[in-house]
Amino acid sequence: MSAVLFKLGAGRWLRSIRQRFRALTARQAAVLAVASVLGAASAVAALAGWPALATLPLGAMNFMIILGLLQLRRRLREEIQSLMQQHARSVQRVEAAQRRILAAVENERLAAAEWQQTLLGVLNQSAAGEGAASVEVPTTRDPVARGR
Repeated sequence: MSAVLFKLGAGRWLRSIRQRFRALTARQAAVLAVASVLGAASAVAALAGWPALATLPLGAMNFMIILGLLQLRRRLREEIQSLMQQHARSVQRVEAAQRRILAAVENERLAAAEWQQTLLGVLNQSAAGEGAASVEVPTTRDPVARGR
């Protein structure tokens, strides 16, 4: 019988179940044990012909489920708040990076405008007929060379 179940994959399934039980925390194991006892009590009471007594453990299990859902809700709320705080910090970092990039682009635009004015001044001086030797033509756009 065991060989047949193993061929059908039951052995792998049982190993998986065993590994899952080993991975349970003490709290999870306690909840599983209590739920198993309540389920067994309900089954025994139903088989014994006491339907009123059989519903009592089922009600207790429903109460445990509600408590579990409330616990899950609290944990999810904390996780959502944590994610919202992380998102807000990310938004602040992105906005700061955008401000730095925009400042750098504006700085380069101003430098390009200054460079253009300098070149236009040189061209106007040479077009006005002044001597080319007396006109100083800038040879670099390096900000260090411009005195920044």
